[in-house]
Amino acid sequence: MCSAKSWVAELPEGYLRNRSVEQVIGRLADHDVGVAAEWLESLPTGPDKDMGVARFARDVVQIDPSAAVIWAEQIQDEKRRDQTVRSIAETWTRIDTQKAESWLRQNSYSEEWIEKVMERVL
Repeated sequence: MCSAKSWVAELPEGYLRNRSVEQVIGRLADHDVGVAAEWLESLPTGPDKDMGVARFARDVVQIDPSAAVIWAEQIQDEKRRDQTVRSIAETWTRIDTQKAESWLRQNSYSEEWIEKVMERVL
């Protein structure tokens, strides 16, 4: 996997690099969540990191939903961040409705936003 990370680092900025980071993160997370998290933390802020963080957060929601939301909230692009947090909230609600709703209510999400998530899932 080190060669894949090196290959991605050599790509010019843009769509291909963004998608490649996303794919490499997915593969890393499948094998070792800690290694994937370390690599993400080492990436400079930008669109490719946002793509990687979004993928990572969606992958770890099954393991640790609150950590997934915390990762998703680090996404710089507002639209991508909102989409990712909503996706994670919906997945978490399917896994454990009470815990998801409780966490969302304790973490400054509007009542309207939470209700929309609940409506989509339930």
